[in-house]
Amino acid sequence: MQLRSLATSLVLLVGACAPTTSTGSLPVEVLVVLDQVERSLIVTPVDSSASLRIISISPVPVLATSLAVRGSLAAVGLSGGGSVILVDLAKQEIIRTISGLFPSPNPVSAIAFGEDGRLYVASRDSEMVFRIDPATGAGDLVTAPGGPQGFGVVRGRVYGVAGNRIGCPPFPAACSSQPSWLSTLSNGFGDSIPLLGPGNAGPAAAGADGLLYVLSSGDGAPVEGRLSVVDPVRNVEIASFGGFGPAPRWVASDGGDRVLVLSALNGLMVFNSRERRVERGAGLGIPFQSPGGMTVDALGRIYVLEQGNCTVTNPGRVRVFGADLIERPPLTGGICPVAAATTDIPADQLGLDN
Repeated sequence: MQLRSLATSLVLLVGACAPTTSTGSLPVEVLVVLDQVERSLIVTPVDSSASLRIISISPVPVLATSLAVRGSLAAVGLSGGGSVILVDLAKQEIIRTISGLFPSPNPVSAIAFGEDGRLYVASRDSEMVFRIDPATGAGDLVTAPGGPQGFGVVRGRVYGVAGNRIGCPPFPAACSSQPSWLSTLSNGFGDSIPLLGPGNAGPAAAGADGLLYVLSSGDGAPVEGRLSVVDPVRNVEIASFGGFGPAPRWVASDGGDRVLVLSALNGLMVFNSRERRVERGAGLGIPFQSPGGMTVDALGRIYVLEQGNCTVTNPGRVRVFGADLIERPPLTGGICPVAAATTDIPADQLGLDN
C-alpha cells in the first residue's frame, strides 16, 4: 500500500540516542462510494482494493442522492425531507441525522464541505442553502435565488451554482435555457456572477490554477453544454468553452492541467486548462455504460462510476484510469453507485497500521 509521506521528524543526538515517540499514523487515501440501492458507503483504500469496508447509512426507505467528504467525516444528502446523514468513516457509524432543513418534500440537490469545515446543503426547489456546523448540527439558512444545484469551493470561498430551473421537470427533460449564475455563500450572500449560456449550470471543480470550472448542461440535444472559467479573485467569468456535446453532467480536476468532463453520450472528455483548449471533446471521449459520476485521487487517477442496471444481476462498478488515461482493474461499486469522493484517513483508524 502506498502511503503519502508526512514531514520527517529530526532527531538530535547528544552523546546518546534520545528516546523516540510516535508522531501518529500516516494517512491512507481512500475512495468512498455511495451505493443508493444498498444504502451504504463503500470505503476502499485506493492502493489496496481488497481492504474495503461497507458502512450502512440508512435503515429507512429514503434514497441517498449526494455525497461530500472531509477527512473521516462523510455527509450524505437524501431525496426526501431535506435531510442529511453525517457518518464517521473511521468508526463506521452514523454521528447524526439532520432532518427538516427545507420545507417538505424538497430534496437535497447538492452538498459540499467548505474550507472552513462547514457543510453546505442546497435545495434547488426551495431556493435555499443550509450552512451547518458538523460538530453540533446547528446552522443557518440562506436564501439562494435561482435554485442552487451545485457548489464550487475555491480559494476559501464557497459558491452556489444557480441552474435557474425552478418549476422545470427533473433532468434530462427539456426546459427553457434560463441564464445561470454563481453566488458567494461562505460570507453571507454575495453578488452574483453571470455565466454565458446555454444554462442549467450545476457541478463545479476547482482547478490547480486557482480558477473555478463550472459545467452548464444545457437542455440536451441539440444544445451543447459549456465549461465556464471563473476567476474567484475578481469574481467574474473570464472564458467559456463548448465542444462537449449535449448534456454533460459531471466535472472534476485531476490536480494538474486537466479538467475532466463526463457525459452519458460522449463519455470522459478532457479540457487542458493551461492551454485553454478542449483536448478530447465530443466524439473522442472514453465511452461508458450508464455513468453515474466521477472523482480523482491525489495521483491524478480517475474513478468513474458505471451503474449498469442497478440490479443484483447487473450491478455497478468503478472503472479506474491512470493519469495517462490507461484503464486499470475496476473496483467494487456496490449495486448502484451514484456518487464518489476521495479523502485521507489515518491508517490506524482504518485498522491498516501494521
